[in-house]
Amino acid sequence: MAVAGRAGRGGAARFAWDEFFYAEHHNPHTQKAYMRVVKRFLTWAEGQGVELPAITPGMLGQYLVGLGGSPAKRNLHLSALRGFFDRLVQQHVVVLNPAASVRGVKDKTIEGKTPA
Repeated sequence: MAVAGRAGRGGAARFAWDEFFYAEHHNPHTQKAYMRVVKRFLTWAEGQGVELPAITPGMLGQYLVGLGGSPAKRNLHLSALRGFFDRLVQQHVVVLNPAASVRGVKDKTIEGKTPA
């Protein structure tokens, strides 16, 4: 599993991975979407030469901005990463959740009359 090597904490990281994806999320669509998000982020972090304990809120913000796309897409990524880092904190793989202080993207809605 990729997260164990990247986090440098082996068993605890593996446990957090299994707990987050298989014990917390029972919906297969959520599991698949969140797993895709986390794997993409881990690949990005590896490309930056940064290990999980060194990820900062600013780095996470840069990652989300670099994603582009719709606000819903970026908020999905943020939600998945918040939950994943929460598990890593609980298992003592990282000290703090860098996603906790990152704000989501607001979707702009235009109010007015509905076209007839």
